[in-house]
Amino acid sequence: DLFQFGTISENLKNWPWQLGAPIIDGDGIPDNYNLEGGDLPELLGHQRLWWIMNDRGNVHERFGSEPLGIEVHGTAIGYEFPQLVENNTFYSYQLINKNTTTIEDAYFTFWTDGDLGNFADDYVGSDSLLGLGFYYNADNEDEGGEGYGTAPPAVGFTFLKTPPAENDGLDNDRDGETDESGEELGVTVIMNHQKTWDPRNSQDIFNYARGRWRDGEPMQEGFFGHQTGGATTLFYMAGDPLNNMFWSERNADGAGLVLDPADRRLHASTGPFTLAPGDTMQIAFGVIWARGDDNLDSLRKLKLDVATLNQAGDAILSPSIRENPFPQQDPVPAENHVLGFDQNFPNPFTKSTTIRYSIPQAMRVRLAVFDILGREVAVLVEERQDAGIYSVEFDAGVLPAGVYLARFQVDQLQFTKRMLLVD
Repeated sequence: DLFQFGTISENLKNWPWQLGAPIIDGDGIPDNYNLEGGDLPELLGHQRLWWIMNDRGNVHERFGSEPLGIEVHGTAIGYEFPQLVENNTFYSYQLINKNTTTIEDAYFTFWTDGDLGNFADDYVGSDSLLGLGFYYNADNEDEGGEGYGTAPPAVGFTFLKTPPAENDGLDNDRDGETDESGEELGVTVIMNHQKTWDPRNSQDIFNYARGRWRDGEPMQEGFFGHQTGGATTLFYMAGDPLNNMFWSERNADGAGLVLDPADRRLHASTGPFTLAPGDTMQIAFGVIWARGDDNLDSLRKLKLDVATLNQAGDAILSPSIRENPFPQQDPVPAENHVLGFDQNFPNPFTKSTTIRYSIPQAMRVRLAVFDILGREVAVLVEERQDAGIYSVEFDAGVLPAGVYLARFQVDQLQFTKRMLLVD
């Protein structure tokens, strides 16, 4: 603990402020670190690790790429708040362009080899509305000496802070507004590849960061996402495994095809963005772990935890170890976990379709429709409703044919259904 009342700990004395470790100025004098005068380390969470990485000064042996002249100030953060007590960690990277040239079309990619217990029986997926990439077990038993046994957990990652969005005409943060002040890019790609498709060089890495395969082909919906003839997508296996919704590893072709589990990789990107000489950019993400009553319940719990995390907003990265950044809410009743949210009918549809749902008690409901790029195109319900069964008509109006997503939210829970509008 950095705070030892009545004494100055070694951690406080040795805080590497000269190297750029952030401090809170307590004595009003810049460019110094005077504990007696009131200066303190800028703390995040209840435990924080800080380090520096640099891509210049040695040979890039694995991929042979030229150095960019990027310096990274990294921070790992842990909290003791009840909502985030189960093996969750958060990471903030400050990117600094120390080169003399501008870096354009830059992407930041968080690459993982999940190995969730027994690595050989993993599934992966993504939730574009939550900005979540995740691993979960293919069945309810994670075998082997490294396995979790019965009711294995799920683990996922989500961005907390991304580069600012340019005026691109997109609702990048999915809040119903386009190109508003302070809008961020958010996660732009979540992609998987098999071990045999690990990147071999920097061009492979750049392709993956943009949602393309090693050979430059775009990711397409269906099966394993490579040259399927399906719609081009930037989110791998974005269907909902909880409802066996296309497209997921439990329903890879829309007709119930279950894929064989294996050792999976998963990576999430944000970009493109630009770094001029001397520019800095903060990017932050969290790694969230959740364990429920079975393998799919673990995934449900993971999504609920990420929804809770999203409500904390920027507070999760604020320099404070004393205040809980999460909104205080009544516990979500257990019966909410089995809310009814039916597939729209008819589906596919031509002009309009009906969406049916049920709620077991009075609660606030939001039902909205998004296009495949994550842009909100309609809000059908946004109010507090009494317990009951509801039917809502969605009139597509002048919307073009294509895939749309109906998102049903109650309190901290949300569910998604895929709808197909045809000519």
